[in-house]
Amino acid sequence: MQQANLDSLQNEGEKPRNAVLFYRLGVPFLTTSLGQVISGAFLGVKADMQNNPNLGMRAAFQTRYGIDNEAGKVLKGISNLYKGNFWNYTYTLICSLTGNNLVQWVKTGREGVTEGIFNAALGGVAAGCLEASWAAPLVARELNKTTASTLPSLRHTYTKLYPSLAFRDSVGWVVVQVGTTLIEDRDSRIQKLSSTEKAIWFVATGMLAALISSPADANLRRLYSEKLGRGPVQIFGESCQKYGISKTLTAGWKGRLAVVSPPYIAYAVAQSVLEKGLADRSSVSTRAP
Repeated sequence: MQQANLDSLQNEGEKPRNAVLFYRLGVPFLTTSLGQVISGAFLGVKADMQNNPNLGMRAAFQTRYGIDNEAGKVLKGISNLYKGNFWNYTYTLICSLTGNNLVQWVKTGREGVTEGIFNAALGGVAAGCLEASWAAPLVARELNKTTASTLPSLRHTYTKLYPSLAFRDSVGWVVVQVGTTLIEDRDSRIQKLSSTEKAIWFVATGMLAALISSPADANLRRLYSEKLGRGPVQIFGESCQKYGISKTLTAGWKGRLAVVSPPYIAYAVAQSVLEKGLADRSSVSTRAP
């Protein structure tokens, strides 16, 4: 009888531990994987449109699908569209695992919407900088697969790409986390939102994050292809002179929206589920005798 009670207590202790692992690891993995199925098809298309701001999405799709595929074979065309997707998916997954858990930690114990927004923005910046420090080599490989530029050395990856990558990712994460905080605050304090309403908010947040971070993403790609040692500010200025400010800021935005909105939406959903799940577990643990 005593052994049975000990086994029962051990099983009860493992259940919360397994649940925490599911929320911290499983939820980001599932949401990121689903989002990548959609965004992966636009990865190379976005790259082509950013490198050539005059290229439309339809023409970019046709060009990318037809690379070394004169016969129009379906599998070959799909392979062309998803080229570089493995590194992008790996990068996105690292971003979700790093960012969602880091932001949850930063936001723990917040009181009120004002402090919540501040912590969300702070967590977004921290997530962008931290994930970029881990994922910079993966981004370099993804850019290498979708451009004609050679893969830089590890040192150049960090000295050349990291600052722009961290800035781009921080912008996106801040928008996602502030948007998620506003959604959850409205749901808990003002008016209970239906599942459909929350889904619409999450989609809008993800799309907004993709759009606002689009200029930084396009400039990062141009910087990667830079051969003369110029910095991101110079690259941006020269692009404005060549294409105009409007085209420089919006270059590849349709592709960026298609590629990055699903992961950002996944980040927002994962953040909401993760925080709610861990909060519920914490309350249950607190009430337990």
